[in-house]
Amino acid sequence: MTGLEPALACMFNYEMNYERFVSVYWPHFNTQVTKKLDPSTVFTQIISHIKGGAEVGGLGDGKLSREEYVMLFESKGSTLSRKERERIYDIFCDYERKKVANGEFDLSDFVTNLHRRLARDGYAGDRMDFVYIDEVQDLTMRQIALFKYVCRNFQEGFVFAGDTAQTIARGIDFRFQDIRSLFYKEFLSELRSGRKDRAKEKETSVSKIFHLNQNFRTHAGVLKLAQSVVDLLYRFFPTSIDVLSPETSQTYGEAPLILDSGNDENAIISIFGRSGSTRYNVHGFGAEQVILVRIECDKIRVFEHVGKQALVLTIVECKGLEFQDVLLYNFFGASPLKNQWRVIYEYMKEQSLLDSFSPRAFPSEDILIAHLRKLCKQQAASSPEDWRLRGIKLFNEGNFEMATMCFDRAGDAVRGKWATAAGLYARADRTISTDFEMARDLLIKAAEIYESIEKAEAAAKCFMMFKDYKRAGILYRDKCGMSRLKEAGDCFLLGKCWSLAADVYARGEFFSECLSACTKGELFYAGLQYVEQWKENSSSDELEKIGEADKIKISFLEKGALHYLELGDTKNMMHFVKAFGSLDLIRNFLKSRNFLDELVAVEDEAGNYMEAADIARKKGNVLLEAEMLGKAGNFENASRLILFYVVMNSLWAAGGKGWPLKKFQDKDVLLMKAKSLTEKASGSFYEFICADIDILSDQSYSLVTMSKQFCSARIHQNTRLQFFSERKIIDIHLHLEASKFYWESEIVSDVDNHTEKMMSQNYFSVETLMYFWNLWKEMIMKILSYLRLPSLPAESDFLIYEDFCLEYFGVRKKDKEKLMKKTKKIDKENTYIALKPDACWMKGNHESSIKRDNDLVSMDAPQFMLLAECFWVSEVFSVGMKVLDKLQVLHDFSAKKPLSFFQGRVILHMFEVARFLIEFKSTDSRYYAGKLQKVISSCKQCFFQMVFPLYRERAITESMVGLYYCGTSMKILEEILIDNLVLKNGKLKNGQIGRVVMLLFVSGSFSDDLCERIKSCLEQMPQWKALVEMLKTCLDCGYGRVSLVSKFQEALQSTFLASWDQEYDYISPHCFMYLVECLLFLVSSLHCYRGSFFTTKLSFFEVFVCQNWKGSLSSGLVVPDEQSQSAIFKSLEFIGKVVQRLLFDKQGMKDWIRRYSYPNQFSYYQSLVLRLVVLVYLAHLNSEWDFPTMTKLLCSKNILLDLPQPFSGILQRSGFGRMKQKRQLLRNLADALATVGNSLMVVGTESNRSKFSNLKAVFVSLEAIQCREDAIGLLFVKSPEAVKCNDHTLELEKGDLRKLSSINSQTNDSKGPSTSNASTEECQDLGTQIENECGDTKTIWEVLENF
Repeated sequence: MTGLEPALACMFNYEMNYERFVSVYWPHFNTQVTKKLDPSTVFTQIISHIKGGAEVGGLGDGKLSREEYVMLFESKGSTLSRKERERIYDIFCDYERKKVANGEFDLSDFVTNLHRRLARDGYAGDRMDFVYIDEVQDLTMRQIALFKYVCRNFQEGFVFAGDTAQTIARGIDFRFQDIRSLFYKEFLSELRSGRKDRAKEKETSVSKIFHLNQNFRTHAGVLKLAQSVVDLLYRFFPTSIDVLSPETSQTYGEAPLILDSGNDENAIISIFGRSGSTRYNVHGFGAEQVILVRIECDKIRVFEHVGKQALVLTIVECKGLEFQDVLLYNFFGASPLKNQWRVIYEYMKEQSLLDSFSPRAFPSEDILIAHLRKLCKQQAASSPEDWRLRGIKLFNEGNFEMATMCFDRAGDAVRGKWATAAGLYARADRTISTDFEMARDLLIKAAEIYESIEKAEAAAKCFMMFKDYKRAGILYRDKCGMSRLKEAGDCFLLGKCWSLAADVYARGEFFSECLSACTKGELFYAGLQYVEQWKENSSSDELEKIGEADKIKISFLEKGALHYLELGDTKNMMHFVKAFGSLDLIRNFLKSRNFLDELVAVEDEAGNYMEAADIARKKGNVLLEAEMLGKAGNFENASRLILFYVVMNSLWAAGGKGWPLKKFQDKDVLLMKAKSLTEKASGSFYEFICADIDILSDQSYSLVTMSKQFCSARIHQNTRLQFFSERKIIDIHLHLEASKFYWESEIVSDVDNHTEKMMSQNYFSVETLMYFWNLWKEMIMKILSYLRLPSLPAESDFLIYEDFCLEYFGVRKKDKEKLMKKTKKIDKENTYIALKPDACWMKGNHESSIKRDNDLVSMDAPQFMLLAECFWVSEVFSVGMKVLDKLQVLHDFSAKKPLSFFQGRVILHMFEVARFLIEFKSTDSRYYAGKLQKVISSCKQCFFQMVFPLYRERAITESMVGLYYCGTSMKILEEILIDNLVLKNGKLKNGQIGRVVMLLFVSGSFSDDLCERIKSCLEQMPQWKALVEMLKTCLDCGYGRVSLVSKFQEALQSTFLASWDQEYDYISPHCFMYLVECLLFLVSSLHCYRGSFFTTKLSFFEVFVCQNWKGSLSSGLVVPDEQSQSAIFKSLEFIGKVVQRLLFDKQGMKDWIRRYSYPNQFSYYQSLVLRLVVLVYLAHLNSEWDFPTMTKLLCSKNILLDLPQPFSGILQRSGFGRMKQKRQLLRNLADALATVGNSLMVVGTESNRSKFSNLKAVFVSLEAIQCREDAIGLLFVKSPEAVKCNDHTLELEKGDLRKLSSINSQTNDSKGPSTSNASTEECQDLGTQIENECGDTKTIWEVLENF
């Protein structure tokens, strides 16, 4: 028995055979399924077909599927129907489940396992050139297929011999034809697949079957009887065996006799008597005679009568044995077929074998006795040696009971006991799984017998079978000598007798096993003694063969250390570790098992501080790493690490959610420690760290101090300090009350300078809030750009943001070398270690992709980038929404005051923030999309009302002009325009068109794409489409002004004539009036050929300042032709009709106003009436229109009652309706407009200035206006360089080349307007200077072309 035998013995206890299948499994199958099925047939189908057939070879699971097996019923040799195969497969499935549950296996499982292992690992044994297989009929096809691994000589290396008629092994169904098929599929297919020369394939084939029909063992009489049985098989089961030629023998012999007692008495009793007595003085058979029975129960029954007088065997047991005489007992009577054997008679009749000469009676009793005496004579020839040899053969065949009888007849007591014990062992083997106690008793008896004949190994095997390993080990140790000490140790090991096992292994010099036993038994100190003793007693040669003693010692010490670690006894663990004696071994042991704390202590004791710091880093102990770096003199990195720890815990301690920085225990102590370490470093680094310490501390600082910190961060390029400073300042703004904000009244041009001044005075404003929001946002966007990079070059500017992200999230980066499979090159792979595993930035949808290890979390670069990106995106939205909320509060606060620049600036900032967030591509943008869209819509509505206010005078401030022309204003106006291009029922409404054209005039220019889009929406409104086309031409090229006026008038007329009360979105009064005033301004400017034209301050502001109007109106100096005069007349006529219809239909106009829910509608109505009246005056003054006729109409309708009293009073006192001189009318209008804050403006050439010197009007010299700023300076005079007070004339210089001259209106006192004596000579000099520089031919529209 080898060292593996104990395990094998345990395994074979669970082997399934036919006997166990019938006795244990068959009774428990469903009787409805097993009905009318023979267990032998079912077992044969399972072993030889479902799991062992040739068809199984190509299947990975080693069995046929249900469909594959059932379809075999169509094969030529099948005797089972489809339904029978279905039932057999059901039994097979149940059988497999039970077998697995019981931990058992059958022969086919074993063969399948061999196939898998040989296919995977190959055959490592001796190769055979030739293989001869006898008794092949007792093997399944899958067993035969195993020989292909042993011998690769498929052409001629195999010979199979057997007889299908002798297939009596349980579960085997064999035919030689199946071997031929198997050989082609399994053997030759591999040969062909491996050949390069396909032409030689025909040379390999399976030879024909040779029939060996000459028999040298049996005489002709027996062969004739055997052939008759084979003929029956051919007749009734033609596919079950191969058809062979009959065997012949050269020895003559009579046919076997049928013996019967003749008196219905059992023939065995008749011959041998009862209980083995000899009734007729017939002595027992010899060693060459045997009684064969069909089944085991007959064997027992016969043996009870025969006793030791004859050998009694079943047909299966006699397989391979030879006897001179055979008595076949009760073969047909024991058959389960019973009366079905009568079918043979039918066959005999068919073959004419039943005739009158056939014997019809059995031999008489005397004849029977004679034959038996003849047999008994041969007993004398059976010597003890014959019986001993027969017993040995039976013993080797496993028939221990008959072997025992033979040894008894031979007088061999030792072998008799041996066979008896072996029989007991075999019985125990069969019953141990069902009746353990009985098996145990049998094994004890067998062991006692084995010990009595000094078969200690066999006795030990008995004890092992029922798991008494200690007694087995004692037998191996005490009775089997030194050669079996290994088995003794194995048994003690199985019995958990650790000390005995270690001692036996040590005696046998099995030191690895000895130390293993010591380890399992926790005998570490004893094991150490064994190692030391072995080292002392072994020679150098032995050490070289077995291995050095130190290696064995270290291996054992490692196990001892691990043992104490499992017990939580770190002290004893380190005792074993330190006993290694080598620092490298100690490092390897502790590192490989992650005992980093202990390793740091070892390195610290050894003075290896940098190594200790590196280990602390791997463990994630930042403070310990900093301490070791400090000991090593690396003060800068030590202080940086402490600040890293402070940042990490200030943000993420105890599951923190990040900002703001929070206080935690010992925070101040750590900051002071970092400061003290920095004092030992360079001076510049000290300042750098001190700034960080201040921002990280929990102290509150003023805005001035934080401003200094922010400036310091920018100077030193300290990203962390800059980020924290910006975020803290933003937070201060967010928490500050609205009433404490400073309100800017104009556009800030130099934001950096302005913010610095504001913070130096501890002031907060919307501009400072937006300044730091934009800085913070910009940094976040750079961080996100870094995170979204596929790879990061070493020289990249984004490296600073990588360092910042690592510090902010408490992450350490680790480089790891990786072998690339394709290029076979070493590449570095980054791993990111998060030191705060419960930090919220790692939680969420992507948490499943990270790896957690105790207090650390590791992830690869893409995972870290993704998690960090998600966090920063969330932060952008979190802070952005807070900024939006704060701006909303400030807007609501400012809304309590009159419309102002500040309110508009807040609206634009809200739009900027909301638009940025909604365009920011992330899942968060979808979450906030609804709220952000509402903010954007609200901002658009408010800003539109600011650009086109109901009461225009409120918006005429210099700061509002700057507001209109910032980038955000243009963007929001463009979006408003696009929003109004939504078709309703296939076209735009008049209200939409009006707003679109208003926005086009304000924008001053629009793209070709936008123009095409607008035109496509105006297909059903050709007048407006033509206007848009003409407006685009004028804005881009500067010509076509007359055509523009004509198209403008036609478009407005088409809308004005529509039924406003029947359209859902008709043009509003406010929008329509704005466009009519624009039309009048354009018409009036066409009269420039007269040298001047008149307008109001509001109209001039809207056209020249707000609209940034540009376009060549040089034709205005040219006398209009007939076509131009016609366009002018039509436009003025249209304006007159509009004024007349609106003013004379008060109720209709009021209803029109009421439809749009204007606040304070009566006030707006008065404002609208005033604008209509002014239109009348300006139209008359700028043309030859019949104003007196219109005046009468105004008086008749009492329009004056709806005008402001000061305005109407001046007109009434000056004779409204009676003035026929245009100059007097101009003076009256100028005085009246001055009372409503909308001064009259005279636009003309410098040569016409003197004509209007006595008016309360502002004169705009065409030569003095070169850009919008000139016009702004004219409208909003701040501090003129020279003011001539004596003649009330205001002159304003703009640089060296531009001067603005104006005629200021006089103060409105009781004396009326006074005369202004402006210096005509000075004005002429100024005009000459401008004209020389600008060219002789420049006109007003050429001058304004650069706006």
